[in-house]
Amino acid sequence: MDKLAGLATDNVTIAVEDELQLKITEIQASVQCLESNISRKTQELHLSDQKSHKELERLKTNKWINLQLNVWVVRDQLLMKLRTHKFELAGLECADTSRQLDHKTKEHVEKAMKGRVSGIQATLK
Repeated sequence: MDKLAGLATDNVTIAVEDELQLKITEIQASVQCLESNISRKTQELHLSDQKSHKELERLKTNKWINLQLNVWVVRDQLLMKLRTHKFELAGLECADTSRQLDHKTKEHVEKAMKGRVSGIQATLK
């Protein structure tokens, strides 16, 4: 009886080992397939990268593109200068408006005081 139990256990162990070996083989085949896909895609990227590099080198020497890039750079610089001048003028305008307001207030106070100077002097005597 012990021999039969041992034999059954051995058969189950062998079946499990065979099943695991089959899964391991499937996983190894899948890994090899993935590795080959990765290497193929990597090669495609290198080829496109070389093409891109050649295309960029060709575009660097294109006069029209260089002219357009220079125009964009000059445009951006002009816009930046205009913005800074706009803010400077806004600050100056604000300061000038404040100065004018102070001057008008001072004139108004002086004018109001002129009309009342005689009354103030009479009160003081």
